Amino acid sequence: MVTIKDLAKAAGVSPAAVSKALHGHPDISQATRQRILALAAEMNYRPNVLARSLVKQRTTTLGLFVLSRGSEGFLGQFAGPIIGGLMDCATAYGYDIVLFSTPGNGPARGLDADGTAGGEPPASPPPVSHVSYLDLCRERQVEGALILGLRLDDPALPELRESPIPLVLHDVALTGPHVSCIGCDNSHSTFEAVSFLLKLGHRRIGFINGHAQAAVSRERLEGYRQALQAFGVEPDPCLEAAGDFSQESGYRAAAALLELRPRPTALMAASDLMAIGALEALRVQALRVPEDVSLVGFDDIPAAQHLQPPLTTVRQDRYQTGWLAGKTLIEATQGKMVPARIVVPAQLVIRQSTASPAAEARST
Repeated sequence: MVTIKDLAKAAGVSPAAVSKALHGHPDISQATRQRILALAAEMNYRPNVLARSLVKQRTTTLGLFVLSRGSEGFLGQFAGPIIGGLMDCATAYGYDIVLFSTPGNGPARGLDADGTAGGEPPASPPPVSHVSYLDLCRERQVEGALILGLRLDDPALPELRESPIPLVLHDVALTGPHVSCIGCDNSHSTFEAVSFLLKLGHRRIGFINGHAQAAVSRERLEGYRQALQAFGVEPDPCLEAAGDFSQESGYRAAAALLELRPRPTALMAASDLMAIGALEALRVQALRVPEDVSLVGFDDIPAAQHLQPPLTTVRQDRYQTGWLAGKTLIEATQGKMVPARIVVPAQLVIRQSTASPAAEARST
């Protein structure tokens, strides 16, 4: 690899003069600068980015953790636009992204929330060990990091709260001097969606929630209950079913809710993938959507508008989420003040999967 010293020897000048020429310092003559630049091109000189970053104590590199590897994680339709927004923002500001390979500190390393890997139980679960996200950041010298899929039972939370480097956590409201949280107002968005069903005349509304260690699960359940109470409907624990954000769990939860008597006239799922599973369960029982049961999701993933019928859902602008997360991290690395909470607007998208309940259902 050609170094500055090699260029200096070839040009007959000092290494300091080469450095000044390469960085456009004014105290180098135009003729000398042009000669050094020509030699640099001829000798195929490439700057040592790592060495330069050590001198400046800056790497202009951000980290990305995608801790969920299941349907809502890196391999699913949810995280992609967030990652795209983050990468585009980093490119626009001259930053690079390091993707960390750790699956995090889940219920079992490398497994989905329901304890399975690829739908099959593992022969012997891998050992659980505490992953330090900050140690990984230090090892790769990233200046800040975005963390997706963080669980509320992750033992790294106290460490993250005291992080000395800027962090942006998606949908986890952790308070710390260098920690920001980004996401939509999950409680209010769910409140609006359930209120829409109530205004249509539904009173028995089943709710399919995500797993208990996701902050959004708690917030969306809160919004569901608040909407019922606002319309004078007493929340019924029997109408609340737990899933894990996967399509399979949505199917199982919906099948259980549809066994209730009287049957729910509407279902809301805390993710579109669970709503897709619920739609399959409705079809298995020969129930029509929305004539027999209305259905609402959350996220507005690309598949939502192509279902039959197209799904009413809460749209999150995931690309903007990624862009704003990147911008927040970059500003924090530059010493600027950043908000502790970044709320990305969400909106209810009304499609053909919802309608008023049948007259006999309303009278039940």
